[in-house]
Amino acid sequence: MGCSKNRVSVRVRFGGSARLCSVAICTLSAICIPSLLGQAASIDKAEVLKGNTVRIKGVTEGFGFIVAQSGNQVYIVTARHVVVKDSPDSPPATSAQVTFYSDQGKPYKAEVLQTHVGDVAVLRVSPPQQLTWVRECVAANDKSNRGTAVVFVGKHGQWYVPAAPGVIGSEQPSNESQIEIDGLPVSPGTSGAPLIADSGIVGMIQQDSAEDTRAITIDFIQRAFANWNLPWGLRPGTPTNSCLDGDWKEQYDNPMIWSFAVHGDTLKIMRLDNFVSGEFTKKEKSYVGELHWGNGDTWKNVILTPTDDCSQVRTNQSWWYHR
Repeated sequence: MGCSKNRVSVRVRFGGSARLCSVAICTLSAICIPSLLGQAASIDKAEVLKGNTVRIKGVTEGFGFIVAQSGNQVYIVTARHVVVKDSPDSPPATSAQVTFYSDQGKPYKAEVLQTHVGDVAVLRVSPPQQLTWVRECVAANDKSNRGTAVVFVGKHGQWYVPAAPGVIGSEQPSNESQIEIDGLPVSPGTSGAPLIADSGIVGMIQQDSAEDTRAITIDFIQRAFANWNLPWGLRPGTPTNSCLDGDWKEQYDNPMIWSFAVHGDTLKIMRLDNFVSGEFTKKEKSYVGELHWGNGDTWKNVILTPTDDCSQVRTNQSWWYHR
């Protein structure tokens, strides 16, 4: 946090005489306030984007994230070294195992597409039914610049989000579209994970060393998909500022966990066993919509109402939510 010193003259009275004194005043730069807000917002955005993030087991372990869905298949980007051996004598990789956040108990066999550039690779896989993921999640171009607060999703095989963000250390992306990050607690196995700012994904973790963390920009990845004529479903995102975003538990005697994501006046929710999901529209202080169940049932006119302190979400059903 920066502090600028300015000297001003003030007249101070000592007893019966007045003296002119020079005083140094420390004022906080206005840029500090958005920086602090960006730190919290980047963590909130990462919580929302857990559903976009997948765990990958290829020639090593790592992560990736969904960038498109076409029909009954999704396209995932990851670091090439996670799924392909560097040795020229090794046969080309054809498959890898993918685990989705919404279905963590089941690995899915993904096809490794024979397209790559640099350390970027693409997987294609049939996802769980009723998969919910966020498409409005690409960060603004200026979020790749020095000083932007960033976090990631994915460490030690878990959908880990750090409690405090790091910052982009490079002035701007390099000629190879790499950005350097300072202060992120990545570790081996984080490669391929999304690098996230307050408005969305900035890039993909390429080098997963805490001493030398680097990422490839999302712009580079998007251009690669265009050159390969592959689907691209991501759109510009906005800073997360809803207290509803993230994971919620059903009432205390129920272990079920739900993921909430707010986009404008729309709230999307999904139970993490992937059996039920819904979409709701804001009506005054509540959200009204439908729940769609895995057995084909649809519940209409479901109402969700957050409490004023956003610690609970009440419903007109037999359950409610808490953090």
